[in-house]
Amino acid sequence: MERKPPPRPTSPLQSPGAQRPRVAPEPPLLTDALDADGIPVLSDVLEPGVLPPKPAAAPSTERRSNDELRNAAELVFQEVLDEYLPRIEDEIRKRLRQRMSTLIRAGKS
Repeated sequence: MERKPPPRPTSPLQSPGAQRPRVAPEPPLLTDALDADGIPVLSDVLEPGVLPPKPAAAPSTERRSNDELRNAAELVFQEVLDEYLPRIEDEIRKRLRQRMSTLIRAGKS
């Protein structure tokens, strides 16, 4: 059985004129959208606005959650140390033995 290759879709690069209607018109320039009265200048006097007061968070709740986060972080840190310390100790012992044997060989020469 002979198979025919699937038809290739036309590439937009082959016919850029055909893609023109699909492209949105260019947006207006920023200078067209602004008028001179809408731009503040340094000589304008601005009155500071009054911000609404922030609701006071319960300090005990905030402090408690902060303490819980610190305790959880400390536990995670301790678990990581417990996991990696044996590997680190083994690597240090290995390097010290290599260094010691190198020094002993150099001393015999």
